[in-house]
Amino acid sequence: VQVRSGADSGFNIPAFYSISNSQPVINSNGDVSLRVFSPGAMSVWFGNAQNGGIVYQTADTEAIIGNVDLNDAGLIVWAETFGNNAPGVWQYSPVNGASYRTNRPLGTSAWTALEIDNDANIALRASFSGAYAYASVDPANQVTFYAESSGIDPGSPWDFLFTPAFNNSQQIGAKLQLVSGGNEIRVFNADGTSTLIAQDSSADPTSPYSSFRNSGDLTDDGRFVFATSLVSGGAGVFVSDGS
Repeated sequence: VQVRSGADSGFNIPAFYSISNSQPVINSNGDVSLRVFSPGAMSVWFGNAQNGGIVYQTADTEAIIGNVDLNDAGLIVWAETFGNNAPGVWQYSPVNGASYRTNRPLGTSAWTALEIDNDANIALRASFSGAYAYASVDPANQVTFYAESSGIDPGSPWDFLFTPAFNNSQQIGAKLQLVSGGNEIRVFNADGTSTLIAQDSSADPTSPYSSFRNSGDLTDDGRFVFATSLVSGGAGVFVSDGS
């Protein structure tokens, strides 16, 4: 057991703090982090098999933080909005504590699906008043765009971008809704190229897949893992590099 919440007491967490509705993350060293709902604030928990505890707490009751991500160096990232702190991406370092990281890409109104790789690059889905882009931000705050929805780029083949996954090769993989109809899964590279992994039967009538779940995961060698319903009936979990 790493952390357990309870009404009167918990393990490695104060009483009346809750870990419900939070997505925990784990790195290759066995460190764990997750968002915590605490009385009057929201918090970030970090620990391992030896010990753990709250490492960050919002300054006021209005602030909202999203789910966290964690790399092998113990860097934790999350998005914080509302409240008195600057909105954007925040970072906790086991060496330096918590600090504001970035509000990039400029003009972003919401930062979701944050992931941090082992080089401290942060990937995210940026919202621009209901339109979306996949991007990564390096430690020097330089932004790389991977894909944009048609609300940002009228020439884009995608009108909605679902929850992405990021790997340590600076690739982003995701399900995308096509302007022409149907959905596809694609892995994007930082240089602007991409690989088609799969399309559903609405996009390609010969496809064995009737519908994809909204999120998946991406291995460091570029294989995307996705769950899907099948045209023939039933469902499955598949992994593919596009070939």
